[in-house]
Amino acid sequence: MKKENVFLLILIFLASLTIGCKSDSSTQNTAQIKKHAAKIKDVQANIKEITAKSSIDKYSRAIFSFKNANYFLPPPNKGLSVLLSEPPGSESRINNIEMDPWGNPYIYKNPGVFNKTDYDLYSLGPNGKYDGLSGDDIHNYGDSTEPWFKFKDQNGHFQKPKDGTIKRSHYNDALNSIFQFYKGELVGTGQVRFKSGAMKAQYEFKDGFKNGIIKYYGGKDQVIREETYNRGKLGKISRFYPSGELKSKQSFVNGFPNSKRIDYFTDGTVNLLGEGISKGEIRHKDGSVTEITYKNGKEISRKKVK
Repeated sequence: MKKENVFLLILIFLASLTIGCKSDSSTQNTAQIKKHAAKIKDVQANIKEITAKSSIDKYSRAIFSFKNANYFLPPPNKGLSVLLSEPPGSESRINNIEMDPWGNPYIYKNPGVFNKTDYDLYSLGPNGKYDGLSGDDIHNYGDSTEPWFKFKDQNGHFQKPKDGTIKRSHYNDALNSIFQFYKGELVGTGQVRFKSGAMKAQYEFKDGFKNGIIKYYGGKDQVIREETYNRGKLGKISRFYPSGELKSKQSFVNGFPNSKRIDYFTDGTVNLLGEGISKGEIRHKDGSVTEITYKNGKEISRKKVK
């Protein structure tokens, strides 16, 4: 039995006990019953809201891990379902996709309507209708996998930034980030810098969306990754070795993967196994052989080859 169901049963028992202890008239008892029933209904609603928020947090953590491993968000056509096929034991894997507490699916949008630099993830809430910011939807608006794009007020609610230039500094007063806003949306060129002053990331925006070439740096003004976007839709990812040679590339069409990632050695030849991937084998007494594939030290598959 789920914890919330146990909690409800306890509340119902306490409510019944309280009512039973009353020796007033039936009219008073009826009023007490209605009062306690209303409280129980409020508790049920709160539990459902908490459950929805917890699920969104869980899926968001998995999406964050998926992006760290793959360098892009789950594609728009697959959404949360792509997390079901992640390697067992990885932080980006989920075992099942639940419906929200009101029986509706959680909705994933990439790029988001509110989180234009990232993704939206939300429940339609008790009324089962899309309400945006004005209704009872439960959402991740204002959150981001990149910390400088989190736009929330002191109460944790989504809030569009004011127009103009917004600068943030490190504790040593060195520039942390600088972005431009127009009509509450990111525009033009934005930068994020290390405490040393070296470039960390350089962005291009249009109407709030990533647009153009986004560059990420390794600390010494050396580009380690480039991403190309068209109004928030990913087109290409290229990664580079510290020495400048191409490390990997992958193409996308409107955010949908158009090819598998190709990994390269520093001499420019293709690494057929892929970055961080290795193979091993187990030889059995009957002469059969099981081939095991590892990625970054974790087993991702095994199959009999003989």
